[in-house]
Amino acid sequence: MTGEAQRASSLFSITAIVVSMTLVAIGNGVMLAYVPYVLSQTGAPSWTPGATVTTMAFGGLIGCVIAGPVIRRVGHARAFSCSLALVIIAAFLVALGVNPLLWVLARGIYGIAGNGNFIIAQSWLNHASDNRWRGKAMSFFYMAYVLGLGVGAWIFGRMPADGNLAPLVTIFVTTVALLPIGLTRLPNPPPPARVNLDFAMAWRNSPVALIGVLASGGLSMVVQGFTPIYAATNNAGQTDVALLMFVMQFGLIFVQYPLG
Repeated sequence: MTGEAQRASSLFSITAIVVSMTLVAIGNGVMLAYVPYVLSQTGAPSWTPGATVTTMAFGGLIGCVIAGPVIRRVGHARAFSCSLALVIIAAFLVALGVNPLLWVLARGIYGIAGNGNFIIAQSWLNHASDNRWRGKAMSFFYMAYVLGLGVGAWIFGRMPADGNLAPLVTIFVTTVALLPIGLTRLPNPPPPARVNLDFAMAWRNSPVALIGVLASGGLSMVVQGFTPIYAATNNAGQTDVALLMFVMQFGLIFVQYPLG
């Protein structure tokens, strides 16, 4: 096989990962708008919408800690499938009906899976990408994911908020997301020799970068999580909340490609 053919094959395989994660993002976009909107409209305790955001953030922290050991144990492909299974479980719990405590638990489970998905996909892409186009691959991946979030929110604005159609849509698109990654011929990267979160080393290498990442991550979680809550509690309609969540993603999209 020639070098150009190998390069095309790798790009095709990377596209399969991007497609899978974009489908996951669509489901996530639906749930990011659906859960806080419904909780704000159904008379749930006032602490519940904020608790779902906080629990998802702590779940994401757990996902960061356990993703590496899981990848080392079973490899990227199996770890990716397991993380999508957690997304489906979380959406199923939401689909059972409005139950504040159950929904808080479900968002925590999604937080674990969401960050696990990102770590698995990005490390796989990083290993598979050639140095000549790695930046473009990463920026394309993130643009597609962010656009998927917006499309998911837009879809939520065009479905009934009552009932469980929204979590069922999330279950459907997440299940479909398993197909491209299950059929890819891209080999698994070798398992990492050592897995640990060394914050002290990160601080020594670049304290500004560490503080910036933590601050931007916290701000992003606040904006993404509490914007639909704020809008819904101030009597914004479902379509308006969905449109707001959709438009919010475009600033992120326009930043990514120049960086890549």
